[in-house]
Amino acid sequence: MRQTFSFHITGYELHVVEIEEALPTDVSADELPTHYLALASGPNMAVSVPLAAGHATELAGAIAIAGKDVPADLPHWEPTPALAAPAFAWAITAIPTAVSLRAPEPGTPHWSLIVDDIDGGQLDLALSDALMGELAEDLRTVLIPAPAGETSAS
Repeated sequence: MRQTFSFHITGYELHVVEIEEALPTDVSADELPTHYLALASGPNMAVSVPLAAGHATELAGAIAIAGKDVPADLPHWEPTPALAAPAFAWAITAIPTAVSLRAPEPGTPHWSLIVDDIDGGQLDLALSDALMGELAEDLRTVLIPAPAGETSAS
């Protein structure tokens, strides 16, 4: 049975993953996460998505392509944080098999980051135009090496 969870994302952090130990022989370097995307929906909802290099690159490319097709006359949209009792915290870690993106369109005035999980579930994460712009810039910054003498954000 496939389960789909949907959240409005109110903030995120993107980190570069550094592996300091030798790889096990049964794990390909392509399967290891190179980036860690931590998304929040309010103060007590978190979604963690470790991204392999291919997923991070595909996501950055999809943002660039989809951003060109966003209609200019869409209404302004802001996320609504997940509501939960103050003592309740919910955290999900998705191990992606695919990451895709749907640009805003009439009837859906927000970006949708869709993560298909290894267990057959799916996360549908709604992001505002401003937050998607920040994520696009951060992905570009961590995927493109800084020129010699400069440092990149992580």
